[in-house]
Amino acid sequence: MRGTCLSGSRPVARQASPAHRRSIRMREYAIGTDQDLSSTLTGENIRKLTERGIEKRFERGECLFHQGDGGGNVFLLLEGRVKVCLIGASGQKTILRIHLPGSLMGLTALSTPPKRDATATALEAVTVVELTRSEMQAVLLEDSALSLRVTRMLLDRLSDLHSRLADLQAASVDQRLARVLLALGQHDPIAEATPTISLTHEDLSNMVGARRPTVTSALNRFLQDGLIEKCGRSIVVKDTRRLTQLLVT
Repeated sequence: MRGTCLSGSRPVARQASPAHRRSIRMREYAIGTDQDLSSTLTGENIRKLTERGIEKRFERGECLFHQGDGGGNVFLLLEGRVKVCLIGASGQKTILRIHLPGSLMGLTALSTPPKRDATATALEAVTVVELTRSEMQAVLLEDSALSLRVTRMLLDRLSDLHSRLADLQAASVDQRLARVLLALGQHDPIAEATPTISLTHEDLSNMVGARRPTVTSALNRFLQDGLIEKCGRSIVVKDTRRLTQLLVT
């Protein structure tokens, strides 16, 4: 089922610039498990991926791919953030993860038969390197170290999904929200500023697995208790210790 992505012309493709052929971080926000945002792709990994693929730009709200579509291509995110949503038969959205620069997206293109299991939408203007299925397969066959890294990443994602399913069965909304805020508010090794959470209440509710008014009420309680503070339209985590304690109470 397709999401409500903005329509627009296909971004103009161009060869990836040498500036991106450096060591950047392969990371994403994991909600159910503890993951280190600082794990990296090597400069050689980046060089191979960018030389095989083409660089493209998507504006905020544009979809990189839609749930249910045929396989297609793999994306290396260079700039910006992308949310990946599972859309139920009734239209209910669940945000599976938020990709950060350096993350690989659309790896279901490598499955047989290739089919998109979620919808990827740009949260802001993003730049990606796009590789066809055959191009990505060729890189993985040539580079066993990268193949191992991608395998580990997929296992991490599977573990994260299992943990989140367990949370949906046993954890309260406050506990699930605390876990989301702790994940989104963790220190980003390549960002100099204090981590801020720049997501709408709707997006947060789609990550928590609860109705938006329920999540808004929980956020207001956290704000009153000094666990978080508002910075414009963003959220800053102020008390990680007490948020962490919520997970075990």
